[in-house]
Amino acid sequence: MRYRKNLVSILFIFAPILLEIACGAKLAITFPRFPPDTGRQILQLMSGKRKIGVIAMQMPKNFATEMGIESDWSSTVEGAVTNAFMQKGYYEFVDLAGRKQRLSELAYTQSGMTGEQRTIGQELAVDGLLYIMMTAQPRQECKIENEVSLAGAASTLYNVYAATQGKDQIRGADASSPTGVLYLTVFVQAKLTNLETGQSLPISINKPFRQANDTGNQECPSSLLAFEGALRQAADEIASKLSPEMITKQVSIERDASDLPDPVKDRVKEYLAVGYKWAKNKDYESAAENWTSALNESGGTSVSALWNLAIYKWSTGDMDGAEEMFKRAMKAGGPDFFDDEKSELLSAFKEEKKLQAAGGR
Repeated sequence: MRYRKNLVSILFIFAPILLEIACGAKLAITFPRFPPDTGRQILQLMSGKRKIGVIAMQMPKNFATEMGIESDWSSTVEGAVTNAFMQKGYYEFVDLAGRKQRLSELAYTQSGMTGEQRTIGQELAVDGLLYIMMTAQPRQECKIENEVSLAGAASTLYNVYAATQGKDQIRGADASSPTGVLYLTVFVQAKLTNLETGQSLPISINKPFRQANDTGNQECPSSLLAFEGALRQAADEIASKLSPEMITKQVSIERDASDLPDPVKDRVKEYLAVGYKWAKNKDYESAAENWTSALNESGGTSVSALWNLAIYKWSTGDMDGAEEMFKRAMKAGGPDFFDDEKSELLSAFKEEKKLQAAGGR
């Protein structure tokens, strides 16, 4: 009993130290992950500018009548698209209240940029506009398909388990029943336009949305309910093609100086340790000052200092400076220093650098 108490006391004393060893100080790197198929086009179009506004054109009246929709479609789709884009965290949205009608008219009547659009963009401090319009009548198709009920699925899973355990099976609800399903396709075009250059990147969305009725109900589901789901699906797809996603990685800070000769090792290690402490307190500028001192003290060869400075410069947006430090770290540390985690991070950096170069930033 006394042994257990002593062990608990020892663990309690050393827990903070063990936790620091396991976790250490980390620097948060936030960078945009661009869509694989449209990433370069987005960068070339917007050149890193992020303030945009969303304008959805009014649905043609015959479309609305056919769908039985009385609400303002433009407001609904603007909200859905804005929400989908905000979840990506890349763009900053500007309220276009008071100018939507005029901008919509310009989009209908003009191809390309006009002086009026550019002037409005400057007045609203917006870099680009995202136009959303419906290009064709929505298509509906009702079918009868076997739909799995929750109760039926649960009983089926249990019977599979019972069979493997040699237990009695139960008679539960049928796993599936003929059910009414509505496939609704909305034909939407989204066009991201740079207000300074007039260049645009259009994409078209026409993926069917599946709306199932309650299991066993063979009537065709509500068109209105399916339409709302189709709009949300279209908004998510538009965001996936036209918006980068902000990714945050927690990157470990290095403190090792064993790669250096004895005359300078202790001094470099001291600077690295002080920088590490500043980083733990999220004062990265002070941390970088100490890492720079460590690098200078080592004659420019400390792989830990080079790595830490590369991460710091990346976090501040200094991509050229980060690239230089990464290259020097690779040369100083060799293949043994760049484990799987570091190699993966370096690949992410190279991809972002490449995309930014393609966008002219």
